[in-house]
Amino acid sequence: MKRILQQFHLSSRMRHLCSEKTPRILQANPDITYLLNPVNRSCILNNLVARLCVKDTNEASKMLENLYSLKDLTISMPTPENRRKMSEAALEFPNTSHPAITDLKEPKTLFDNTQELDLYNVAKIRSFDQVSRTLFGSRTENTGEANTEKSYYLLGPLAELEQALIHYTVDNLVKMGFTLVSVPDILDPQIIEACGLKTSGKITNVFQLDNPRLGKKALSGTAEMAFGALLANQTIDFSPDSNVKKFAAVSRCYRAESTMGRKERGLYRVHHFTKVEMFAVTINDSNVSNLVHEQFLTIQQKLFDDLNLFYRVLDMHPGDLGAPATRKFDCEAILPGYLDEPFYGEISSTSNCSDFQSRRLNIRMSSGGRFCHTVNGTACAVPRMIMAICEQNQLTNGCVNVPSKLERYLPSLRKSKDPFLGPRPKKQRPIFVYKSSPKAFIQRSN
Repeated sequence: MKRILQQFHLSSRMRHLCSEKTPRILQANPDITYLLNPVNRSCILNNLVARLCVKDTNEASKMLENLYSLKDLTISMPTPENRRKMSEAALEFPNTSHPAITDLKEPKTLFDNTQELDLYNVAKIRSFDQVSRTLFGSRTENTGEANTEKSYYLLGPLAELEQALIHYTVDNLVKMGFTLVSVPDILDPQIIEACGLKTSGKITNVFQLDNPRLGKKALSGTAEMAFGALLANQTIDFSPDSNVKKFAAVSRCYRAESTMGRKERGLYRVHHFTKVEMFAVTINDSNVSNLVHEQFLTIQQKLFDDLNLFYRVLDMHPGDLGAPATRKFDCEAILPGYLDEPFYGEISSTSNCSDFQSRRLNIRMSSGGRFCHTVNGTACAVPRMIMAICEQNQLTNGCVNVPSKLERYLPSLRKSKDPFLGPRPKKQRPIFVYKSSPKAFIQRSN
């Protein structure tokens, strides 16, 4: 009886805790001094409009005037509630844009080698879906009932290619001085919000988990968020010889996207995928974080160049930065078989977030207590890399030439001694039949 009563009290206490408002695990520190300085007013208003946070300068002015009003209220009545309201209002403002992109109205091309792609020897250019069917390498259709409509399976050669890309990327990053970290994929929504992604509202790409015992949690959309959680509320001790700490992680990424357009078919936009992510934390110095940002782009280009990929690099305009980034570079691979005309699909991006994230995650320098800068970048988004490799290296017979840098990571290639992924003999081909209802199995068993 005593044990039963103890269990009852514990379960009652758990229900009580879960019913309480989620406690704050972060103390955000937006740059209110900058926002309330009249000298910066014009820049702030223009930035709000350029970032597409508001529709025009009138709406931007109202947003800034509201912050001024909350400041006056807090000065006259310095209560915790008023301070909280002023802080929350300040958190709605995006990062300032890098001076080099403030006047951009569309992305600026920094590099483009896509014109060098030569597929004239291929009689018929196939899409990834067609190549995959020849290779018996994936399943992207009829997944909605058991998984989600944007789920997928990689089979045989393409499953091997996935692992090859991961090992190839990790090997290179470790040689370049990145510290490899294994990160969790389940995070508190507060961490995700602090990294700059909304977790609530009518439109969100975040998968929410609401467990009565564990409280509200969410699935991570990228390892960048897990790195934010790792460093949250920490003081970073930079050595005299280095102003930056670099990390890398392989993780599953979850995006609750539901677009069903033609461009999003196959592996291009899915609910879950594997990605190798780069992340850096630097001292509070724009010169340093800008340099690291450019270095991340150089690393991405080397990884792609060594795989003989054809792609372009874009310097993104303010309207495509989101809230956290001060500057963002995107790399887009050409997918020749994707549509009736050339299609450029994003395979990576890298962003300098300056102190936007660290102010929300409370990541400070041990010397002086200033907020650090953060930089992130995709080293390998596996599904889209697989698409790019398959479409750009397809052969007339349906096979795919494998980039030489990946050959040593593919056991089947070493076994067959052929430098390409090809269709298996019929006897070795797996057969998958989709059953729309469990009744089909019941009838068959009877």
